[in-house]
Amino acid sequence: MNQMDGIRDVLTQKFGSRVLFDCDGAQLTTMRTGGKIFALVDVQNEDEIEFLFGMKQNGIAVRFLGCGSNVLLGDRGFKGIICISRGFATINADGAKISTGSGLLLKKFLAFSIRHGLKGAEFLAGVPGTIGGALMLNAGTKTEYISQLLSSVKFLDQSGSWQEKESSSIPWGYRDSGLRNEAFFIAKASFVLHPSSSIEVRKTIQQYMQMRKLTQPWDLPSAGSVFKNPPGMFAGKLIEEAGLKGFAIGGARISEKHANFIVNTGGATAQDVRFLMEHVQKVVMAKYNIMLEPEIELIGDCL
Repeated sequence: MNQMDGIRDVLTQKFGSRVLFDCDGAQLTTMRTGGKIFALVDVQNEDEIEFLFGMKQNGIAVRFLGCGSNVLLGDRGFKGIICISRGFATINADGAKISTGSGLLLKKFLAFSIRHGLKGAEFLAGVPGTIGGALMLNAGTKTEYISQLLSSVKFLDQSGSWQEKESSSIPWGYRDSGLRNEAFFIAKASFVLHPSSSIEVRKTIQQYMQMRKLTQPWDLPSAGSVFKNPPGMFAGKLIEEAGLKGFAIGGARISEKHANFIVNTGGATAQDVRFLMEHVQKVVMAKYNIMLEPEIELIGDCL
């Protein structure tokens, strides 16, 4: 028995039907690219998180995946454990304070805010993902971020200890947070919104959704915004002015609707996307002397 067979047995004993092997990674990412994933685990509680942390300590690659947005999975897949946290999708309110699990979809968070007439999170409308992923990346718009709503967060840190921290004690940045380095897994979070009416909250969410649909490609698979905006600039504008809208490599193409999106026109490989990203970086660097920094995360083998 080789090491991977032993890991299969251990995972099957622990998770039963909640672990799948040799999964099609392309079906787990919004870009719809990527190879096979060795194991896909649906985690349900903190004990299982601690178990997976132990697996990582023993040299097994372990990653958590929300909706599969903002990631590019390599064509040779991921020779480790990808975890989804459906068991951490709780939500409840105490006045204007909302407590959620990390696996809660952002769209369900917004639906809850509508029902309870709580405003402040409308800018997250149309952002694919979960609470945990949004906190890791400090998701939001050019001026509004999820960290501005956060009160506290509970997570298992990289040493295997559970921590609960106030938002003010965590470093936050543009599409970045201290949680990316400190947290192995985010379990829960609390947010403070503001009383309003369901009608007004719904109206604002619809306005954000309409704006995103007008300005972003929704008709083809993508991973979301590919590059971070340089300080005082917009990555999409730089790419467009460099004449790259519509430029394609294989099945990956720079969207004509928004130049900071790469879309999968059909049959794109992760290598196509990666090569296209590198081409954009080279052209923009040559024209403006600006190196665009990827916003999407590259994971897996042979990118």
